[in-house]
Amino acid sequence: MQPQSLISPKRLTLIRHGDVPPQFHGRYLGATDVPLGDKGRTQAALIASSNISRENATFLISPLIRARETAELAFPDEDLAIIDNLREMDFGKWECKSFAEMSVELPDEAQRMLDRDDNFSFKDGEDIGTFMSRIRALEGLIKNSESDSIVCVTHGGVIRNLICVLLGVDSKLSFSLTVDYASITILDIFEAGARLKKLNDTSHLERRNG
Repeated sequence: MQPQSLISPKRLTLIRHGDVPPQFHGRYLGATDVPLGDKGRTQAALIASSNISRENATFLISPLIRARETAELAFPDEDLAIIDNLREMDFGKWECKSFAEMSVELPDEAQRMLDRDDNFSFKDGEDIGTFMSRIRALEGLIKNSESDSIVCVTHGGVIRNLICVLLGVDSKLSFSLTVDYASITILDIFEAGARLKKLNDTSHLERRNG
């Protein structure tokens, strides 16, 4: 007989917030607290039509307004718990700048980021070690939850790195993962590890014209 933890895994659903106003596209947007754009609000409402497991679910939300607006539009009848560790990385001097701009302003720092330097830290922002400590704390919160279904509305960087931590792979692989606005990623969490069931699903956004 299989252990119960292998028969009935915990279901984790990770949702990236909806699209932001166009002036922030292609720019580092972390601690800067901007609302959803018009497209993002439409996307958030469409998340409600997706097949997300909600029975006995716990909803955990980033404190940043773009994530809170997404959750409120997608899950208007649910209790939403704000979790600080779900916020995006603080990019410091890089906030609201493009990589092209920063490669001119801080060329050495930009090259270190391209090289995936393990000791890299955004100037006046959050260092990688602190950010990853937050991600590992999220792993503990998820695994220790009494809920069988956990839904997190958060940010691209958090989702990519949390996937790596849960799967037990090098966090550098997070740069190879695509997590689009309003996308849905699903993992099954077992006592001994995790299994990626769905990555960057945006099929619910196509129903607008259906």
